[in-house]
Amino acid sequence: MVCTSLYQLFSTNTYFFNNQTVIGFSPNRISNPDLSWERTRQFDAGVDLGVLNNRVTLTFDAYYKETSDLLLNVPIPYTTGQSTALQNYGVVSNRGIELGVSTQNVKTDKFNWTTNLVYSLNRNKVESLGDGVDYIISGQSIAKVGHALGSFYGYKSVGIYQTGEATPGSIKYADINGDGKITQDGDRVVIGNAQPKFLAGLTNNFYYKNFDLSIFFYASYGNKVFNQNRQQLEQLNGGQNASTAALERWTSTNPSNSMPRPFEDAAPIVSDRFVEDASFLRLKNIVLGYTLPAQLLKRTHFGNVRFYIAAQNILTLTKYTGFDPEVSRNEQSTLTQGVDYGVYPNSKSYQVGLNVTF
Repeated sequence: MVCTSLYQLFSTNTYFFNNQTVIGFSPNRISNPDLSWERTRQFDAGVDLGVLNNRVTLTFDAYYKETSDLLLNVPIPYTTGQSTALQNYGVVSNRGIELGVSTQNVKTDKFNWTTNLVYSLNRNKVESLGDGVDYIISGQSIAKVGHALGSFYGYKSVGIYQTGEATPGSIKYADINGDGKITQDGDRVVIGNAQPKFLAGLTNNFYYKNFDLSIFFYASYGNKVFNQNRQQLEQLNGGQNASTAALERWTSTNPSNSMPRPFEDAAPIVSDRFVEDASFLRLKNIVLGYTLPAQLLKRTHFGNVRFYIAAQNILTLTKYTGFDPEVSRNEQSTLTQGVDYGVYPNSKSYQVGLNVTF
């Protein structure tokens, strides 16, 4: 198979030339004739178990997966005309467990109740970036040997300077290397990670006579999100609108220790102020149905008729201050995961439907 990303791609652009507007083409991806598919090796061990006449079944899996020649959009010099290029770069490992438990809680002629629990835990680590490279930085994200992909990289804030200190009302950052200065090279560190500590799903199915009810909860714990919306709206540099958090900004009469005074930073600074806990518990799906009794359909051509109402994403419990904790501006990007910047949230939806079989 041929990986199409090795070819240079072009896109259309509008230009102003010779007093006329013309349509032309410009490269939007640099070719890479050495690009190849990622390579993965994986080891698995598992156990399947059933007890109480299989009223309780359990599936347990443990795995180790190592991926080499990882496909990453690696930053390149701007003199190339591009900011990144897709390259095979480094080795990443994943190790974890997956657990599934199914139970038959109640089973009678009229009532049936089953439960399914799925739990997964994964630990990701960059093993190598090749050619003696220790890290790759892309915006607020970093791929660093010994750390997980999806790590955020920036400064650690330790409050706000108060009256009597240097530059009252400005943000105080941790001097990591102890040299008495705050610098990019010496004081930026990993300040969070988009990888969850675990994921879990719980489904309960109920059946009573001709009624059925399914309720699905989904949870993510320990993942962080870089809230770039907050970073922009809390700049307070006078160049754009601000969020209501500006009402609590530092002044001599309101010595806030969380919001700086206006015009603090001319450019946005990546710090742990904008890295938030995005753990959540979500009622992902709920469906209530009713199936017409078979005797009512004897004289029809219908084999089965079921009415139902369904709702998705109707309840989310989280401490995340953005619209949705389950977001990523860069979609499936390996390097820049967990960034929330103008991302459209998962919407609530409601459905009424009819299923008919003949």
